[in-house]
Amino acid sequence: MKKLLFFAAVAAIALTSCQQEKDIHGSSAAGENEITFSLQSAATRASEAAGPVTESQSISIAKFDGFELFLEETVTDLNYAAETRGTPVYTENAGYLYKDKLGIYVESVEKDATYSLLEETLNSQGWWVYQHRYSENIWPDESTLVQFYHRMPTDMTAHGVTSLANASGATTVSYTSPATATQQQDIIFGGTKLSHKQYIDYYSTLGGAPVTLYHALTGVKFAIKNTMTELANISINKISFIGLKNTGSFTFNTVDHTFDWGETRTATPTTNVISQTFDGDLVTYDANTHASNNFADSFFAAGTSQNLNDAQATKTFWLVPQDFPTGSTAKLRIDFTQDGEADYIEINIKDLKNPNWQAGQLRTYTFKVDDVNLKVRDEISIQGSADNGYKGSKKTGVTITNTGNTRAFIRAAFVGQWLDANNDPVFGFTDEVNRLYLVESWYEDQFVTKTGASAPTRSHGKFVGLAGYDMANPNNGWQLCTDGYYYYTLPVEPNAITTALFSSYEVGTMPKASIGGAVLAGATMHFELEIASQAIKANKLDGTADTWQNAWAAALGAAPVKKQ
Repeated sequence: MKKLLFFAAVAAIALTSCQQEKDIHGSSAAGENEITFSLQSAATRASEAAGPVTESQSISIAKFDGFELFLEETVTDLNYAAETRGTPVYTENAGYLYKDKLGIYVESVEKDATYSLLEETLNSQGWWVYQHRYSENIWPDESTLVQFYHRMPTDMTAHGVTSLANASGATTVSYTSPATATQQQDIIFGGTKLSHKQYIDYYSTLGGAPVTLYHALTGVKFAIKNTMTELANISINKISFIGLKNTGSFTFNTVDHTFDWGETRTATPTTNVISQTFDGDLVTYDANTHASNNFADSFFAAGTSQNLNDAQATKTFWLVPQDFPTGSTAKLRIDFTQDGEADYIEINIKDLKNPNWQAGQLRTYTFKVDDVNLKVRDEISIQGSADNGYKGSKKTGVTITNTGNTRAFIRAAFVGQWLDANNDPVFGFTDEVNRLYLVESWYEDQFVTKTGASAPTRSHGKFVGLAGYDMANPNNGWQLCTDGYYYYTLPVEPNAITTALFSSYEVGTMPKASIGGAVLAGATMHFELEIASQAIKANKLDGTADTWQNAWAAALGAAPVKKQ
């Protein structure tokens, strides 16, 4: 039986406002030999300023007993942020790995220092504060700008940096990704140009000059989302990347905060090609070695949001940014067991929709079964007043987006009704004999031609451009059927959008209505038009394409009948 999901369109608008309070850190005065920097915490960065998120189109990678397994890639741009005071760094484990130290190089006096975190001065906004006192004056005068270079971690050698130099507003780095998975952590850079006068102003308001840090590598992590009991016999045992480039050099420009990795990224056969053993593999989750931190007993047991990671996110791997052009042999391999038999899947990374890795991207690869989901969009313009039921108000731009990961057929129905002050359907409708719900009367008013009449009354509102209503409308892919549903006759791909259900619906004359014989005042009623939508998979269980009539027949037990 095909899955049948029900959705209702709900629109909400929220306006929020916040004010960031200032906090002066209690430390010694901003002297000539002293420098203090402040950095917003990674927790704040993760929840408030992680930047735009885009999801690539999921790809089908396997079929199990009629169910498809998809790989969904989510890309989060961690380096995306408007320049603000103390734009925070983000890694999931920066606080675990790095927060106690911030490496600083001062160009004017050629000093390289490690600044320890002043935990006791952490303010209510969650800022980390770093302070260092030099043995000599670091400020030439009050107005000359001094270049500071920042980095995390302070000891980059253990995390793959083989050389590092700071000069003229740029940091040049040579990098080889460590062979051991636990050493593959983020490396982060920033730059600040300050005069002594500017520094004193920052110190008096923020307790230190704000730091902006950026990420040089690409983060990769994995997750499982599944609740299908039918897949309880399948378990993923190991996930590996094969054939990645893991050596290169880059320049970080402290002015525009960009990373130029050039074209020198390589992978040599002797030392840098990824092996199939855990300790020698750039990225491998191995259930046998790290079962407590990674894999559930089965694909089903992983649940709906299983992140294959440990508490400190040390299984989020940070790798060399690189492209995967035509001809690339780099692969993602998944080793799994089904009913006790071992097997594997290999995916060419170049075949993903957004395969090229950029500095500062966090890429989450989620394994999930076929997902049917929808989102209804519309626009509403309010006219009239409460006294006349907001007559003239319009609903326009009604489209439906396939937010799932598989091709789907979609259908929709309209529910229009006048509601009272308690948002309950109005009874009566001046019909004390039959006491009809107004929703039924609204449907008849819109679509049913009464005996002796040439057309439906349509006194409570009017559709424009609705298939089967305006006979001149070309349908735009929608087909009205005898069950009252409008069926979209074309399969809708993931992330694709249907054509508009109708051009507009305009609220008409407010009806006379009564409850228990008491006539309702006009201001106590308002009209509401809801779009109820449903979706099913557009493909047969064997993966081949289906027709909309056959697909709905399989789900409903009978094929929908077109209304001529």
